[in-house]
Amino acid sequence: MNSQRSQFDFDLGKYSELLKAVGSLSSLFSENTDNVYFVSRFIEKLYVYASGAEDLSRLDNSFDALIRSTNKGVGVKTFGVSNINSVKSEKVAELTAHASSGEFRNLSHEDLVKKVAKIRNDKITSDSNEYGIDLPNSIYHCLIRTQSGALVHEESYPLIDLDQIHPTNSSGAKVSQYDSRSFPYFTDGQGFYTFNTSKNTLFKKFDISKGNNSPLIELETVDNIFEEIILWARSRNPGVISAPIQNLQYLITPKKPIRPFVVLPLYSSEAKGPKVYPKSGINQWNAGGRKRKFGEAYIPVPSSIHLDNPGFFPSRDTTFQLKLPNGKIVLASICQDGGKALMSNPNDELCEWLFRTIDINFDQTKVQRMAQSIPYTYEDLERISKDSVRVFKNDDRSFEIEFMPVGSYEKFKNGENLDYRDSD
Repeated sequence: MNSQRSQFDFDLGKYSELLKAVGSLSSLFSENTDNVYFVSRFIEKLYVYASGAEDLSRLDNSFDALIRSTNKGVGVKTFGVSNINSVKSEKVAELTAHASSGEFRNLSHEDLVKKVAKIRNDKITSDSNEYGIDLPNSIYHCLIRTQSGALVHEESYPLIDLDQIHPTNSSGAKVSQYDSRSFPYFTDGQGFYTFNTSKNTLFKKFDISKGNNSPLIELETVDNIFEEIILWARSRNPGVISAPIQNLQYLITPKKPIRPFVVLPLYSSEAKGPKVYPKSGINQWNAGGRKRKFGEAYIPVPSSIHLDNPGFFPSRDTTFQLKLPNGKIVLASICQDGGKALMSNPNDELCEWLFRTIDINFDQTKVQRMAQSIPYTYEDLERISKDSVRVFKNDDRSFEIEFMPVGSYEKFKNGENLDYRDSD
């Protein structure tokens, strides 16, 4: 196989060969003869495979992959265009939950755009802090389908500059004010965006003439695809499988064992409605009674977790390793009467990671919060769309943790099937 890296940080040769192999199966899924069809999840897996990245595409994350060696976050997208010089608007954020809660009600286009841009920025920054991602180094990776094949397009993954937002028309030309009869179009001087008020979805224009582009990758479909699949399924012998199908072996990996996990709320699960108490849990630093330092806090462990998952955690005060999404490993244990607290040692190591994810201006606000006793609230969790954490168990001495979307603890408690990658 002829490996290429060019200006990209993944093996373009392997990527192209696998793209051709899966593209040859296109007639299984689509009757569109103009562009070869690819499932978006395949392109995410393909990028992860060819780059050696960590797969972050599960759940509601701003990034689909992470190159840990450079802390680069990657948003993976695939879409079709009429020609390789096109500009195409694609979805980059869906804000249905915010709209349903009434946050956009009765806002002018100007105020709506500022609100949407702030929500988008906060979510990206929170996800960056959770995983230790270097945002200025992050990119969009796009597999763009054309009538003659496909190409890889990569461009920067910026925040929206809130101070430079200006209305435009649908073509991207600046105008003096928003047209209330249409969706709001706007630019921050770098990117061009549209907020679809019917679908509560933010779109961004991807300009293929800019950024990094690969050479065109020619794609062909297999006409007798069902016969090819039958041969492959019967034999599983590379010697008798045609070249396109044979290349699919790269993506066939043993099924990962399902790791046990629990979901823990960052709020009180005993209150009427979700509530973050001002002097306990993640706000223990605000409890008073003795001198405390900011970050002295714990993750609540409801009694039902121990009852429904006996033996999941080691016994009280037994130290184990807890790996954070940013790669750092801290020492942790179950503490307090009834094992109601998950804490790290030193105590602030776990909660500094928590606070940096919850409070995107952590370095600026931590002194103010401590000096003025400003506790975290459930509204702070809603703002980043994360109100709980999931803890994986590798063995009795090794665990991993990550944030979870709003409502995850309640779903876990009720035994609902959550669509997690490790549970596929």
